[in-house]
Amino acid sequence: MNRSRDLLMLTKNADYNELEVELELQRLNQILFELENISNFCLAHEIIDINKGKIITKKQKIEKKITAEKQKPFVFIFNKN
Repeated sequence: MNRSRDLLMLTKNADYNELEVELELQRLNQILFELENISNFCLAHEIIDINKGKIITKKQKIEKKITAEKQKPFVFIFNKN
């Protein structure tokens, strides 16, 4: 869980000290780590394959397409949100 990322945290309260900010960033990292997984990604996205004229919505097929070593042109990942 020690992935490094840049987060921008905006607060209304200017009285945060460094320890409070660090704790809040750790909590945010933990939440994001738990939410950013392949299952949630596949639920929120679909693959549009222009070559075959298909829209792929099944989790296994989406995972296979996005982890493929060689990507084909005109195959798009589309966010459903």
